[in-house]
Amino acid sequence: MIQGEYRIFNKNNAEKFNIRIANLDDAEKIIFVLKANLVQVNNINELTKEKKAEIENKGFLRKEVPLQFYKKLIEDKNKEIYIASDNDDIIGFASIYKNQNNILKIRDTSIILNIKVKKDESILIDDDLYFIYLDQISVIPDYQHKGIATSILNKIIQNNKDPIVSFVVNLPLKNNASDLWHTYNNFKLIGTAEGNYKNVDFLWNIYMIKK
Repeated sequence: MIQGEYRIFNKNNAEKFNIRIANLDDAEKIIFVLKANLVQVNNINELTKEKKAEIENKGFLRKEVPLQFYKKLIEDKNKEIYIASDNDDIIGFASIYKNQNNILKIRDTSIILNIKVKKDESILIDDDLYFIYLDQISVIPDYQHKGIATSILNKIIQNNKDPIVSFVVNLPLKNNASDLWHTYNNFKLIGTAEGNYKNVDFLWNIYMIKK
């Protein structure tokens, strides 16, 4: 079952929210959630040490995409966006690419993989093996730390049998919050990927979760 009702418990009250697959009418609200967690930094080297630590520990998204991108994602049978909603408001989402069989084909940059275990590397590059690529997951700030992202992930796991793969940026800006979330949710750190985008060197931690 794709849709389910969940409760967020806090000290003051219990709030209900639903998880379902997005439709085209949800696209603009998904963009709102995305922008709530975007970090706009033209030159990371100009950040103060304190500001850099704040961003790294809070967590962030750096990939801003147009509305049409999400509309195409929603319409693509091999991609899905899971959303968490509170009444009519979307408070979180996760976008996934299904039926993937080579990570090198879906990343925006040319990358070099450094994988610890050969079997894990095979899942990423063997055309006969398949995985789910977790592209983005985001919850608006007022609803963070209430288990919503974990509930979305659990629904994705329930509805899919393949391993789930996620990339978390390590350089030039380390996403500590995302690293902790993946570890908390039983993802295994299987290695790293190196690449260059717009003349900036990147390093990603690669996480995988298997049923």
